[in-house]
Amino acid sequence: MSVENKPRYRSTFRHEGKRYETTGKSQKEADQKAALKQEKLKCGEIGISSNMTVKRWAEEWLETCCRTG
Repeated sequence: MSVENKPRYRSTFRHEGKRYETTGKSQKEADQKAALKQEKLKCGEIGISSNMTVKRWAEEWLETCCRTG
């Protein structure tokens, strides 16, 4: 069995109405990755990405550029 054909496990969750998905070599690994990603999203540790909403970008911009210092 080649690497491409090995089964991958998936875990999904929603945060602020957006669906997120993580994968792993086991269901436990996928669930752990999902929990970590969900915590980072809640804390705002995940930065600007191609799927970031305009509202979230504006909030980060205001906090970084206007309210700091």
